Amino acid sequence: MLAPKDMPAKFVTWNRRYHAPLGRPLWTWYIRSGLRGSYRAWKNRFDLPAPMLRAIGPFGFQTNSSTRTFEYPWSFFTAELRPGMTVVDIGAGASGFQFVLGGLGLKVISVDPLLQEDKDLNWVFTECEFERLNRAFRSNIQFFRAFLQDAKLSPESVDRVFAISVLEHVPQPAVEQIMQEAARILKPGGMLVATIDLFTDCAPFTGKLENHWGTNISVASAIAVSGMDLFQGRRDELCGFPEFRPECVTARDDVLRVNDAMTQCDVMTQCVVLRKSALPARSLGNAA
Repeated sequence: MLAPKDMPAKFVTWNRRYHAPLGRPLWTWYIRSGLRGSYRAWKNRFDLPAPMLRAIGPFGFQTNSSTRTFEYPWSFFTAELRPGMTVVDIGAGASGFQFVLGGLGLKVISVDPLLQEDKDLNWVFTECEFERLNRAFRSNIQFFRAFLQDAKLSPESVDRVFAISVLEHVPQPAVEQIMQEAARILKPGGMLVATIDLFTDCAPFTGKLENHWGTNISVASAIAVSGMDLFQGRRDELCGFPEFRPECVTARDDVLRVNDAMTQCDVMTQCVVLRKSALPARSLGNAA
């Protein structure tokens, strides 16, 4: 599906509860802590006392596109989470969704190679600083600075995998590796919950293959290579399916479109849930 303009009331309530997607206004806390100047304040944001970190909220330490206003609550409610589940958050950096999950009694594994850390101050943090947030939000997240396939997680050990605005930022071969690895580590019946940017300044809308942020991946190919079933998502709203028509998508006025200071391009959000079959592979073969 494509994220709609109008959000359910429970999404609005969720964002308000967790101060998503940007945290509470930071400047009040920076000034109170004696930090002056925008660069210094942002550079030292992890050094604030734990009560102040909690007051800012888990989403106050890594800025993101305003599409996350929909993506975070959608991912949360769609995943059908229960305390005690094991979940993996791919490419989360220091963003707040993982800390929300950890604070709700889930076992959270965060996997991110942090390739952009030398290019963007927003993504610069050390593993020690990550642990400060981990302790402040009482989330006990296990962090791997790696690609998912290099984290060497046990097969069929995970209930949910989240990929929130991640897949469009990596080349198609890496997408395929991520999808295959997600299928390997998910338990039978487990789900991959993904949101994927859809840029209208790139193919198939224009002749340009990519922009500053990434490319429009073939969601159809990513699903096919995973071996998982499309559990939620419309084929005519997911790039790469034969039913997907770029001219029909751009003509719609019910779809959330964002052109904010971060993206600086017209972006829509594809939302998809894949489910790993609950049947063993040999049973599937017999059934065929």
